Amino acid sequence: MTKTSADYTPAVYLEPGKPPRKCNVKVIKLDSIEAARRMLAAGKSAWVRKDDVTAVTGAANGETLP
Repeated sequence: MTKTSADYTPAVYLEPGKPPRKCNVKVIKLDSIEAARRMLAAGKSAWVRKDDVTAVTGAANGETLP
């Protein structure tokens, strides 16, 4: 199976205790808002769409993308 650019999408990598980082990730690796919240609460990292960062991290924490 050949990799194509359609297999990847812009995303944000969220890691507990660290600022969000822009990245590109395979579409199938993206986490839903609920799954990302659970993963971060458990001390694990998550990959989400840029539009979902605020919903996952909460606007009150002041994190912004570089």
